[in-house]
Amino acid sequence: MPVTQAAREPRLGREDMRRRTIRKLNYAGRCWWCGAPASSAEHKYKKSDLVRDFGRGPYTGQSTLNWNDLTSGAQRPVQGPNSGRVKFGKSMCARCNNERSRPFDLAYAQFSDFIGANQPELLRRPIIALADVYGPEWPSRRDLLLRYYTKHVCCRLADEGFEVPADAIAFLNGGPPPTCMAFDFTVFGEWVVITEAMVERDGHFGFVGMSELWTSQSARTRVVEALEGSLFYRWLHFHWLYDPSLRGFEDPFASGTLAPAIKYAGSGPEEADQLGVVIRAFSELETETGCDADQITNDPALRARLEQLVLSRTGRGLPNP
Repeated sequence: MPVTQAAREPRLGREDMRRRTIRKLNYAGRCWWCGAPASSAEHKYKKSDLVRDFGRGPYTGQSTLNWNDLTSGAQRPVQGPNSGRVKFGKSMCARCNNERSRPFDLAYAQFSDFIGANQPELLRRPIIALADVYGPEWPSRRDLLLRYYTKHVCCRLADEGFEVPADAIAFLNGGPPPTCMAFDFTVFGEWVVITEAMVERDGHFGFVGMSELWTSQSARTRVVEALEGSLFYRWLHFHWLYDPSLRGFEDPFASGTLAPAIKYAGSGPEEADQLGVVIRAFSELETETGCDADQITNDPALRARLEQLVLSRTGRGLPNP
């Protein structure tokens, strides 16, 4: 299963107004939150998500887990849920990364557990009412969930050598949400189809990923004016934008219900459905022949049979790689 650094997605919108510069900053071994010595590395992907979807490790043999960088093409094994490949560098002290932010982590774990427990229904209708996740305490738990995502963004900024904004730290300390950030969620239709097909085949399917960091620079001065990125869990993709010129925090949970837009990387639902047919055809041939997907793809006779199966069910051949 892949841990993927994914290709670029569309930018979140922002107001057209005067820019302010995002400063580069090396924290030089100090915690970006409190300034104490940085001895702790935050997970890029929540450890509980990795354990839920891939087990406690080690990830070897049939349980091999690979980290894929779609930008460079690099693929490297991940040994377990505490591998350095699934963590940022050490940019926090142990107290901030454990004791102070534990309520944020617990709120996210409850949100993520809900997704895992209700995935079949959510794949059909991806709408999440926070009252269903947290009960009557959902307003306060929502704030903790937002602080979890804010902490992720702050760790990403520090890891990439940028200054963490003061109002983001103030939010983690119990203040109002940072006005310089916007959060959004998207469901990608292809991943819904892939998840359904892989669950049908294997009984489960896990996917976590993080995008590259995208920067906007001044055409005149080349200074960085905005940063953005994404964090993926299964079919739910979290997008964030850090732009000092924003004048108000964009809260995707403001109404108490998360209703993410459904988007397709390809042309639309038909292409996504064909992808599901291809996955199921691969599964049939793997079961029948004992060959894996690479062997089927590289064997002319088996690939011809795969093409015929897909053609008979969709009226079209295999999609372009």
